[in-house]
Amino acid sequence: MKQRAVVVMVLAFLLLGTRFAAQAGEVPWDAVAALSPGVSVLASTSNPPLATAVPAPPPAMGNTMGLGDMSGTFDVHGTEAVGKEAYRGVVTVTRSGDVYAVNYKDDESTVEGVGLVDGLMFSVAYISEGVPAILILKKTSDGHMEGPWAYRGENSVSKEIWKRR
Repeated sequence: MKQRAVVVMVLAFLLLGTRFAAQAGEVPWDAVAALSPGVSVLASTSNPPLATAVPAPPPAMGNTMGLGDMSGTFDVHGTEAVGKEAYRGVVTVTRSGDVYAVNYKDDESTVEGVGLVDGLMFSVAYISEGVPAILILKKTSDGHMEGPWAYRGENSVSKEIWKRR
């Protein structure tokens, strides 16, 4: 991105700057910025004028545009990769700003975690029986959430499906 910004600045100066620079005594940085989408231009007031092209900031995290609000209650089922045991439970998801509290409960355990939405993914980090784990869900064509999860230290991935109540 830096190389592209420098090339655009040089080309803009050569194509536009010499004409404008001769008249106004400075480089037309607005024209430089217009020729390079995604690049912001910061100019100084020094004499002669100095300018630097800076890449535009990345989009903010917490983008819920594609997935929407994940708050609600879900029926959950899955299969553990180690031991191939099937399980069922209920997950309650509560939103607080861009962060979600995730509470899983079944007949044997209760687990709390934290979730984040980014585009079309809902990621949940949690600790179960003292071991950190992560779950990454995507919406399926039938509207359910599905994805892999794993405990730290394991070398196989389990699968889980959430169905909104």
